[in-house]
Amino acid sequence: MLLLLFSSCLAWAGSVAKTPFEQAKKQSLPDSQMISHYLATLDKTSDNAKLVQLGISAGGRPLEALLLSSSAGFLQHSASEADKATVMIFGSQHGNEPAGAEAMLQLARELVAVQHPGLLSRMNLVLMAMANPDGRDLASRHNADNDNTNIDYVALQARETRLLVDALHRFNPDVVYDAHESGIWKRVLTNGR
Repeated sequence: MLLLLFSSCLAWAGSVAKTPFEQAKKQSLPDSQMISHYLATLDKTSDNAKLVQLGISAGGRPLEALLLSSSAGFLQHSASEADKATVMIFGSQHGNEPAGAEAMLQLARELVAVQHPGLLSRMNLVLMAMANPDGRDLASRHNADNDNTNIDYVALQARETRLLVDALHRFNPDVVYDAHESGIWKRVLTNGR
């Protein structure tokens, strides 16, 4: 029985496309367009995934959230549920800190491949792999207008920050996690940039 369960998980995992980073021959970081395309692929692959565009960055790139849930109400209307926590995760708010985005893409792939059965029946996930797509493409802490969105939550001058605050109001999460990384470790993924 365990062998059958294990082999069915492997079959599911094999049918979901690898993340752009996993597909890269030289393990180079994917740009925002590649990540956006991958998120759209996950949306089309699973009834438990929905890609939502939240707006456009200062540099004209889409800010998107991938919703993952077993609840059609949450996927269609972003409706909170009393018996399920809504968890929102931001990645790459500093574009030169890519690990959060890569981890989220891996998690999304695994959830779409049903490698963590039951998780989506207990929580609704809002994954924003690229909270700063301009910074991602520029390998910078800042967006295309040279704003550091991470320290703009009081002034709300940057377009991206306003979109992230709007998303907080829209999804009303119980938990928010903003994935950052320390300087020494990010050099591994960014080739010293």
